Amino acid sequence: MRSIPLLTVIATMAGLAGCAPLSPSLSSEDVIGEPRACFRTDFVRNFRSGDSQSIYIRDLSRNVFQLDTSGFCRDLDFVNAIVIRPQAGGGNRVCVDDWVVIGAGAEPCRAVVRRQLTEAEVEALPSRQRP
Repeated sequence: MRSIPLLTVIATMAGLAGCAPLSPSLSSEDVIGEPRACFRTDFVRNFRSGDSQSIYIRDLSRNVFQLDTSGFCRDLDFVNAIVIRPQAGGGNRVCVDDWVVIGAGAEPCRAVVRRQLTEAEVEALPSRQRP
């Protein structure tokens, strides 16, 4: 009768242990977290400039998002249209915490999608800032 070398058994057991789940109590939501609110840049239908650093946009689904610029965005109060595109990668879907480039006025500027506003938060905005 041949015996299996001890090293082979240990290596097999270590390989099988690597396939085992780390914690059976973690759900996929715990690992992934809350889904981020997103919008498609080609679905933006209205925007308003907030204070000197904020822009509020409304999409086709009537969701309102706050974008915070990383600096001064020239002429944002006076433009009739803006272009929003993701800073990294292609496509047109951006989510909360993503960086975007806003094309408006003479120079483009950077902004981060800060959050999606609730209906109550939208109603609380001054009318001149409400998209």
